[in-house]
Amino acid sequence: MAGAYTYLLGYRGKLLYQYRQQVSEYQMKLATYQKQQIISENPPEIKTQESLINIKLRYQLLSDLMSNRVSPIGHSQARQGVSEEEFMRYLQCYFTTTVQGVQFKIPMSKKSYSADFTIVHNISGISIDVEVDEPYAGLSLKPTHCWDEDSDCRRNQLFNEWGWIVVRFTERQVVQAPLSCCKFIAMVIAQVTGDRSYLELLESQPDLLPVKPWTSKEARQMAKQRYRQTYLRQKINNR
Repeated sequence: MAGAYTYLLGYRGKLLYQYRQQVSEYQMKLATYQKQQIISENPPEIKTQESLINIKLRYQLLSDLMSNRVSPIGHSQARQGVSEEEFMRYLQCYFTTTVQGVQFKIPMSKKSYSADFTIVHNISGISIDVEVDEPYAGLSLKPTHCWDEDSDCRRNQLFNEWGWIVVRFTERQVVQAPLSCCKFIAMVIAQVTGDRSYLELLESQPDLLPVKPWTSKEARQMAKQRYRQTYLRQKINNR
């Protein structure tokens, strides 16, 4: 798991690597095209045209890479976290393709995975699985999403193989800094696709602060101290 809990983006690196490989040939052609232009006529327009060509090409390449992306099989019956309903409203304000609680079939198994939220960048096809992680279950107080257990790592790896970027936030982050979480997602989209339209709407928001992942021992201690109530109570009192 990443040292800072803010995100896990294994598939982003893979996408960018494949993108750079595929675009190298085009860049050579673009360099030849640039030499053929009469730069003194109107450099700003030429630069703008180059940018549009690059963005269009990136969308096409990413769309090709996403052609084998695994899609959900329907809505999940998994119990929603107490903080997810309000976070959904924030996500939908900026990412209109957001869907909550969809189900993915696990190959060679009767079980399935539930995604807290999915966001699709329609032009490029880039898809993001957004997860909200609590340190322990509300009723049983059982530790969850601990970095010294490999269940989330296996899940993340499978989603990456399916063509999904995985972004994980802590419950406290989405409760106390929902707009910063949205900004982080917008930054991911901008980095992968070059589309900064989402980020421009959120640039005035503060960057999301990283959070250290917890161990099983730390999660049990947080459960004893009713750690989740410290920020969920603030959420209720602020309404």
